[in-house]
Order: sequence, then structure tokens, then C-alpha cells
Amino acid sequence: MVNGNEAATYTSEFLITKGMDARAIKSPTVKAGTERLRICLHSFNTEEQITSLVKSLSES
Repeated sequence: MVNGNEAATYTSEFLITKGMDARAIKSPTVKAGTERLRICLHSFNTEEQITSLVKSLSES
């Protein structure tokens, strides 16, 4: 979860620049203060890709 539409949008755009597909789910779609990112992992994602995602999330 990310707090606020701006933070959700920023984080989504940041991850997109890193080559990841992360969509911001913003209010009013979800309750204000509970904005979030939609990130889909698949069985074919490599450990390196998942590590990169976690690292990028900590940088954002």
C-alpha cells in the first residue's frame, strides 16, 4: 500500500522506468489512504527480477 494518489503514481512511474509493469490503484477506486500498486508475479519470473523489484521498491 502507498499513502496517497501522488505517491502511488510516482512509485508506479518509477518502477516503469526500471522496466517493470506496476499499476497505481488510486482513490476513489480504493478508499483514500489505502492506495496501492498492482504488481503481478508469474512462475517464470526469475529470482533476479524479484530481487530487482524489491530493491526498486526500497529506492522509491
